[in-house]
Amino acid sequence: MAATLLSAAPMSKSSGPELDKHLDAVLSTLKYSHLHVWRARRTYKTRRSRSMQEWEAIFAETTAKYHRSSTSTSVRGHAQMGHFVAVHADYLCRYKSISSAEKLLATWTPLSPSHPSELERTILCRKDFVNAKILRYRGQDSKALQILARLKDSSLVKERAFQVDVFNHIAELTADANIIRDLPPGQSTTWRDAQILLSCADGQFERGDFENALDTYSSARKHAYNDIQRVRAMIGVSKTRHSRNDVHLAEMEWLNTEQVVNELGWQEGFTSGLIHLSLGELKHDLRRSMLGTELLKQTDSAMWLVGGYSWVRKLVRSRLKEQDVALPDL
Repeated sequence: MAATLLSAAPMSKSSGPELDKHLDAVLSTLKYSHLHVWRARRTYKTRRSRSMQEWEAIFAETTAKYHRSSTSTSVRGHAQMGHFVAVHADYLCRYKSISSAEKLLATWTPLSPSHPSELERTILCRKDFVNAKILRYRGQDSKALQILARLKDSSLVKERAFQVDVFNHIAELTADANIIRDLPPGQSTTWRDAQILLSCADGQFERGDFENALDTYSSARKHAYNDIQRVRAMIGVSKTRHSRNDVHLAEMEWLNTEQVVNELGWQEGFTSGLIHLSLGELKHDLRRSMLGTELLKQTDSAMWLVGGYSWVRKLVRSRLKEQDVALPDL
């Protein structure tokens, strides 16, 4: 019954709390098994409003129960825990700490590393995907792309969401809209349209085609499917105005983007640091530059922003050196 409920959950019309109530009632009658790990993993997909402390507690409690049970010696149970480790590491990578995600991934290996089971090989693919994200957020795009290309061609994970994520990261790294058009089914048309526009705009910006990049980023902002796409488009408009030396308009765009980022609660990460640094460079504001620099020095923060490293390197770094402002090692 628990396995059936968990399998049906993504397609269920039942409310989240109602389904969780049924799951908890069934699982409370069972001896600890891989189903409890599966249940905990599901919370990461359905309750994004939890605090970091709550997620850490869920992970710690579930893994502790797992290690106290006989499940830890079975291949299936071990693979399930590996999946949970990869899910939590991905969460850490995005919202807390790149290095902590990396350390967590290293804690899981197949029971027999030289002869992993097929289930365990799928978990190794999931680990590779998170490692690719870590490399990407650290600015090592070529290494990340090598891993992603291998996963695209030969991953054992056939889940549609996983394949879409792999394609999405490749498309963002290569600014190739054709890749997004070839995405496996599973993303909404609106999401795809906005993602294609963003990738096209990134390519135009990198080529110095600022006029077309401005139009395409503006269109992407209108068609954004979620907050990440919207902020990416807004930053794209801001940095394009900035690159064209439209000082007044660029300042307005950066300030507008900063307001949205603050409303989303992203004040402490790479995105906010990039905005402060850009405004500091644009307006010769040493206070802004220093604040942006301090935020960017926190290289352990999640750095999901596509093009962020490139922007700091190409358009900000040299001018801030002239102001004798210490920069993070990017």
